[in-house]
Amino acid sequence: MTDRESNIVRWIARRRALLFVALLMVTAAGAQTDYGYRLGQRQGGEVNFTTTGPGVLMDALDPTVKRWYLPQELFGEYRHSQWSYTNYARDPYLRYIEPNQEGSHFYDTYGKLVTRGWLVYDWRQPQARTVESSQLTKERRYASWFNRLIVSSDQSGDYGYSIMVGDEVFASLTPMTFRKAGFNGVVTSFSSSRLRATGLFSRISLPIVEIDPDIPTASQDNFTNLMGGRVEADVTDFATLGLTLVNAHNGAGNRESFQGNPLKGQLTSGQLGRRLNQLVVRLSDDSPEDGRGGAVLFGADIAITTSLLREVPVAEGMRMVAKDTTISGSSIGFLPVIEGGAEGAGFLRADGGQSILLKYTLAA
Repeated sequence: MTDRESNIVRWIARRRALLFVALLMVTAAGAQTDYGYRLGQRQGGEVNFTTTGPGVLMDALDPTVKRWYLPQELFGEYRHSQWSYTNYARDPYLRYIEPNQEGSHFYDTYGKLVTRGWLVYDWRQPQARTVESSQLTKERRYASWFNRLIVSSDQSGDYGYSIMVGDEVFASLTPMTFRKAGFNGVVTSFSSSRLRATGLFSRISLPIVEIDPDIPTASQDNFTNLMGGRVEADVTDFATLGLTLVNAHNGAGNRESFQGNPLKGQLTSGQLGRRLNQLVVRLSDDSPEDGRGGAVLFGADIAITTSLLREVPVAEGMRMVAKDTTISGSSIGFLPVIEGGAEGAGFLRADGGQSILLKYTLAA
């Protein structure tokens, strides 16, 4: 081996040693612990320990103008890219938004797009609020597009569900509890192989009969809601158990949600602001055109619940304590004035267009 060849060999050996050392340094650097932002970020002369998430390239968020500003549906459904532009030389013109996708955007609580469409009926009751605690909205499309009746249903296997919203819906639970041909509100129904249920919901105070396009929402501070329902369950193949509940109660927006007992009833703040002088109960025929089966009055009485002071035994003797007491009106001579109706079979009846009025005078 000549001197030239030996020098070349030594040069190659030194290069290999340097490359090996460089590889060792890179491997050692890669093996170091990645602390991320736990040691802070130096910004100027200060170290910031604020938690930082993944970075965002803001240029990627800038929309591209395609004859119009792109709606967000184009990215999910039509796969339009931000970096492309519109060219109709070979590709035909396509409508950006289909007619069935028009309307407003609706999002859930977390900001996720749910659907796009029109709001035609909305009933909300936010509490506690001093004003506009019951809000009922009927848009003009509710009357023009749907003719004041919206029906939606779904079925899967043995289960079926439907919801109806209308101004004149025929709703019937049982003939003795609830039966109305012009029900204004919401009717929901559920059915399975052995269970059937129906729910009725209506704001019977100012339910919006005539729709004003300029003012589609009717708000009330004090309101009266009607809720009813019936559940039927097939206990055996030959026995069916049913339960029916119908209740109308007053509400006020300044009370907390689900506060109090709605079955006991409570006057609104507007009613409490003035003296109640008279109580009127009206009995009428629910089907006046059939000529039979009208309302019959067998007797009338009223139960008055009040607080009276009573003596109760305590450790040191007797003590006067206010306790709720129920008194019947007939026991104290508080009887109603009965008007209307016709005598038949020894009882007062209201057939057809007749009605029976029971008037209780509370204050002179």
